[in-house]
Amino acid sequence: MTNAINCGKIWEWTMNKAEMRLRVRDSISEETAGYWSDAELDRYIADGINSMCEVRGMEALVRIVISDDKRAPVPATPTQMTFIDQLWLYPVPGTITISEIAPVAPVSGDAWFVESTRVYSTYSGTSWTASDLPIRTDLERTVDSIEDGYIKFTSKQSGLLELVGYRLPLALTDDTTDCEIPAPFVLGVVEYAISKAASKDENKPKIEEHLANFFNIKRKWEAKRSYKRSHFVDTWMGKLG
Repeated sequence: MTNAINCGKIWEWTMNKAEMRLRVRDSISEETAGYWSDAELDRYIADGINSMCEVRGMEALVRIVISDDKRAPVPATPTQMTFIDQLWLYPVPGTITISEIAPVAPVSGDAWFVESTRVYSTYSGTSWTASDLPIRTDLERTVDSIEDGYIKFTSKQSGLLELVGYRLPLALTDDTTDCEIPAPFVLGVVEYAISKAASKDENKPKIEEHLANFFNIKRKWEAKRSYKRSHFVDTWMGKLG
């Protein structure tokens, strides 16, 4: 277990996949060695992570450039964003490039944003000059619909879009990979995996006990949302449903 930082708070510990699997085995009291394979328990753990993060996941921010358009693509993968909470527009004039490397052959008035450093620069015709981003606008009320892979607006928009929301935790690629869900909420994943394991030998009381524990922890995890719920969230979730 290691220390982890999440949203400015230092959490006391996290669990990697091996530690989570061991906690599951400690609870299910395996009488016959190998009755539950590591692969089985790993699947239960992965399912538990996804189930924990149906509404709240890891906080995420996705930036998109839009130019005089009434629509913008929604984030492409669950590891980018599964749940949008806020939508902001920085009305950057001219052409803007999001890149770690300066744009090739820029012209006067072009803008350049470096995501790793969050530095925004404008091109004077001879050099790049760092400056403040324009004052952002909340686009929540301009969303007309979300369909066909696009967020559609009631009027044309131009500038740098920021989508604030949640994404699924990164996959646990090996036994030493820490789960991104912070303590103590990661225990909900363990409880889910225990309930799934108990279903293999049809232990109904154990299934119900640990499933109830899972939902209790999940409710607390969802209640810890740091982003204010908005009309845009309702629109987004309504379209997904």
